[in-house]
Amino acid sequence: MILSNMTRPLHLVDRIITLFENSDYTWDSIVAAFTAKQYNNVGAKLHYLGPVFSNLSQSPRVRRYLMDRDRNVIQRLLPFTEYADSIIRRGGIIGTLKNCCFDVENHEWLLSPEVDILSYLLLPLAGPEEFDDDDNDKLPVSLQYLPETKQREPDLDIRIMLLEALTQLCATKKAEKY
Repeated sequence: MILSNMTRPLHLVDRIITLFENSDYTWDSIVAAFTAKQYNNVGAKLHYLGPVFSNLSQSPRVRRYLMDRDRNVIQRLLPFTEYADSIIRRGGIIGTLKNCCFDVENHEWLLSPEVDILSYLLLPLAGPEEFDDDDNDKLPVSLQYLPETKQREPDLDIRIMLLEALTQLCATKKAEKY
């Protein structure tokens, strides 16, 4: 939680990134800790690493790491857009994805089947509404025939971040076709 607060001011982001990079920790180890179901024996949930990623992803250096096509980091973070156990973790990852959407040169890759970011940004916004077969077929597979129990993201701020990310993805003509 302290690290989340320390990384909030933009003027500290690059300094903290440099501290990370000069420490014994690697970005891979931090992501592994965040994505592990049970990281340690003391039961630390590490939910606040989500906002840390969001804050640090304001930096192009961190976004390059997150979107390194050989590391598959962003793909490991995507499932947390629907993480029911923590609004902190969920919001942090959605903020991270939103920041990654500012790099228009990666839009085509982010929207490709390799990442499929569109499905992960739309699914939290979807509710239990039923569509006719024609409309349903136009949706990504993960959004078709959702159960009646499907709940839309309850947090207004997270819904706004999702819409901002989707809007940012519309910045290029190629991305608009998705």
